[in-house]
Amino acid sequence: MSAISLLEPILNDSQPAVNFFNGRLLAAEDLTEERRAGRAKLSGYGRAFGTGVAYGLEIALPPTSITNVTATQPVNANTARIAQTGTSAPQLTVTPGLALNRKGELLQLNQPITLSLVPPAQPLAPPTGQALFSECLPFQAGVYVTGQGLYVLGIAPAEGRRGRAPVSSLSARSADCNVDQLLEGVQFKLHQLLDVTASELNDAPRLRNLVAAKCFGFGTNFFAASPFEPQDNRYGFETLALSPALTECEVPLAVLHWTQNRIAFVDQWAVRRRVLRPAHSREGRLLSDRRVGEGEARLWQFTEELETLRGAGTTPEAIRANQHFHFLPPAGVLPLTGRGRGFNAQVFFSGQVAAQPLIIEGARLEHLLRLSFAYPPIALGSGELIRLYQVRENRQAGGVAPYLAFAGGDLPFFGAARFDVSRWDFSNYTALNETL
Repeated sequence: MSAISLLEPILNDSQPAVNFFNGRLLAAEDLTEERRAGRAKLSGYGRAFGTGVAYGLEIALPPTSITNVTATQPVNANTARIAQTGTSAPQLTVTPGLALNRKGELLQLNQPITLSLVPPAQPLAPPTGQALFSECLPFQAGVYVTGQGLYVLGIAPAEGRRGRAPVSSLSARSADCNVDQLLEGVQFKLHQLLDVTASELNDAPRLRNLVAAKCFGFGTNFFAASPFEPQDNRYGFETLALSPALTECEVPLAVLHWTQNRIAFVDQWAVRRRVLRPAHSREGRLLSDRRVGEGEARLWQFTEELETLRGAGTTPEAIRANQHFHFLPPAGVLPLTGRGRGFNAQVFFSGQVAAQPLIIEGARLEHLLRLSFAYPPIALGSGELIRLYQVRENRQAGGVAPYLAFAGGDLPFFGAARFDVSRWDFSNYTALNETL
């Protein structure tokens, strides 16, 4: 390969733009190529921003969902046959939102929808003419399975046609491609998660936390042993076996557990991430935006699971952490009993090495949580020290719900009293020779 000289143009001919000038004869193919060139430039902007969910696209079970549906056998997506034992398929609600896939394409849902988890019984007609998302087709290839198991819900681009445009033709009949408008949209697909053993599936109370741990890659030695050697940046969710495999056109939104009679849980943050900028070659896993984004997701995943545990029909004050969790985030906030439904800290952390609660100023709480994104999770039963903190403003205020912050032993100590900052009657007293 010959060397390139300074100032010598290096042209990108992968998607050339049509040159328009007066007198040029235009065909439909020219305008189609121009539209493709514009989309290629927009997807370049999208890849520069990164991939993930920008906002919205929140997944939840509807309040009155009917979930008595099972599948007797794997079915092909084009000829779906589902044995329904209930009156309706399991359903999820999806809020409007926007996501970016790995190809830089915008996936936008403009209105809230109720999504049925069973594919249509009749084959979907493929789009005619030039497809905007042809690189991702055929999206429904492979065997589509629904029924009992763990699934990842993904969102991907879709295309539709609307109306007919008037044509000028030498033929007496209308042209086959005289579609008036091309519409961009989205579609949803389930991917069965295969990397879960039968014994893990039988541990129903801790299954949700276990699946999240697999998706986050807990237990992976990221960089500590040898931070300067080349690393494989694929870990966690990227290494899990899915059927069918997740494509570059899709963005994962949630993990759901489909049992024989119902959808047991929907966990968004196990796989959902905010838009994460791409890492450059030297970042690896050590300082990438992905590490921060996954730290945020770990905290929100734990918070969302806590909200489920203290929902109606449970007794949260009797719940122990090791009953429902293999791992806790490196730092988090636990709502306590006293005003509304909450947890008992002594019961929740029973069986763990937990220190007595200390008091910190509210100004330090956000720093504690943000700092935790760079630390590993707390493995319950490992003997790791768990520090507990009460926030001064929360204790001092009357009529508000109490809470407790916790942090793993790897994080710096936040409980030292600070002169002219801590309150005399809401503080911890330290020895004179202790470094503050």
